[in-house]
Amino acid sequence: MPKKSFIKVLLDRRIPHILGSYLVAGTSLILFIEYLVGKYQFPSHYPTLSLFALMGILPSVIILSYFHGAPGKDEWTKVEKVGIPVNVFFIAVILFFGDSLNVWNFDQKSEEEKHTRSIIHFTSLSKHKELFGSDVDIIDNILLDSIRTYFNIQLMNWFYSENKSFTIPNEEVDIDKLNQNPMLSVYWNSLNEGEWSEWYGNTTLLFEEFNKPNYLIYFNIYQKSSLEKVTEYLVTFSAMWNNPGNNGASDFSVKNKSELFLEIGKKLREIFGDKRQIGRVSKVNDDIVFVKLSDIDVRKNMELTGWSTYYFGPGNDGYINSLEDYNNAINYIKNSDNDYQSLLNGYEEFYTYLLSDTSYCMNGCVQTRSEQYKLQVLELMDSVAVTKIIDRYYPWVTIRNNDNVYILPN
Repeated sequence: MPKKSFIKVLLDRRIPHILGSYLVAGTSLILFIEYLVGKYQFPSHYPTLSLFALMGILPSVIILSYFHGAPGKDEWTKVEKVGIPVNVFFIAVILFFGDSLNVWNFDQKSEEEKHTRSIIHFTSLSKHKELFGSDVDIIDNILLDSIRTYFNIQLMNWFYSENKSFTIPNEEVDIDKLNQNPMLSVYWNSLNEGEWSEWYGNTTLLFEEFNKPNYLIYFNIYQKSSLEKVTEYLVTFSAMWNNPGNNGASDFSVKNKSELFLEIGKKLREIFGDKRQIGRVSKVNDDIVFVKLSDIDVRKNMELTGWSTYYFGPGNDGYINSLEDYNNAINYIKNSDNDYQSLLNGYEEFYTYLLSDTSYCMNGCVQTRSEQYKLQVLELMDSVAVTKIIDRYYPWVTIRNNDNVYILPN
């Protein structure tokens, strides 16, 4: 009688059939557990633990299928009597003692990956003060040092025990380096053709100089005075994150020092704590907006805010969308009686600049324009929130797919 080939033996013992069924059933189980994690917030390591268990018991499945897969009754062999108990004992040890052995210490690894380092620079650049008018001057070093000291303490208080570290440079060598390579606000209404290239180059240099922080942030502060009395503080904010990739910019004015500290604090808390991105717009249907959630901690009736988000670079529509939004804003302000006239000059100048520089941010970046519209959650469907537009901060705002959506503090 000719000797059977190894493949023929496997087929006769139905090993491929049994292993195939086992893998299909195991995959279905893991997908079901992942669904439970996403839907009902089961611990995030359960799918990995289940995968380990399924793969760990595979030797026993192979042994059983080899010795008992063929039709008919089979005696238990020494391999089965020893191999299967050893296999099961090994899995039991890992599952029951995995925590103490740090086998399942996923959270620690996750926290290490989430650790963020931020450089926050408070300055008052004399060579740029003329951009704000002849009655604007820099603030003195006493106030700058006071701001640095105050927020150095406040950031530690606000984010105590969180995996965040902050550096507010106060050594002269670091301050000079940051001042000589300024990261100015790209939304200044006096933006000129070479400013973006200079800004991007400075930022790239600073990221390398300060060991690639997660965030690099500038607050450039000036004051207006009348008869030796400060009547207003002007602040431009500019930030870059993701080494360097995403960027944001804004400006604001306040009447006194108390408001100055308050508004700077609000901006910092918005960036590092109070504001939390929970997803992106995935579909817009009139006043109904679908949000693909990256954070499942969202509830019915919750209010969310959408931020106009522009993705620049090859293959993206950030440049076209940005032009469209500025053009819509300019036309709206010009053609109706409204409270936005003070924005017109800045919008026109930046729109003109964009038209003249078709290579703007061509290397690829992501820009956001702060909160632009408010949404209320109507329903939740798996990882999608069905929301309704309940307010627009500006009437000309266009809501688009991939706009960032956040939860903001009340």
